[in-house]
Amino acid sequence: MLSTATTFDAAGCLFQSARGKILAGDEVTARGGAALSGLGLAPMTAPGHL
Repeated sequence: MLSTATTFDAAGCLFQSARGKILAGDEVTARGGAALSGLGLAPMTAPGHL
């Protein structure tokens, strides 16, 4: 998931990149949430089943 987020980031797809970081988990989840906030969107949390 993190490699997908990186690809979206490089393509300028910031929303999709942020979602990918959140779903990737670990330390990048917080960066994904911050990116969503930076876009003016409400942060989301990763689903519990992952």
